[in-house]
Amino acid sequence: MNNLTAFITLMGSLSIAVERVVEILKGMIPVLAKEGQGNAESVRRAALQILAGVIGALIAYGVQPEIASTLPALSAEKVGWVSYAIVGLLSSGGAGLWNHVLDIVRAMKVSREAAMPK
Repeated sequence: MNNLTAFITLMGSLSIAVERVVEILKGMIPVLAKEGQGNAESVRRAALQILAGVIGALIAYGVQPEIASTLPALSAEKVGWVSYAIVGLLSSGGAGLWNHVLDIVRAMKVSREAAMPK
């Protein structure tokens, strides 16, 4: 349970970092910041999602020791670029999603502790 909580906390932190970097880039690249109509808006949103996934993968690569420590089943040799791409995609889902998941895990922990005999 502790590893799961640590992993979810790490993913929440990565999501916040990805959101901040994407917001900075949107401010620097007007095409990404300006909402369009119809197909142009769909392309803009897709570009932002791809950008967020790439940024998430790059950030995940930068914190590889933390990822490996929260997932003990993965040795350092098993954590490769595919793992960073997956973590990048997960972290690009948004911090709100991961905060909600973390709240669920905390509630599970509290209910499990309440059920333990004293």
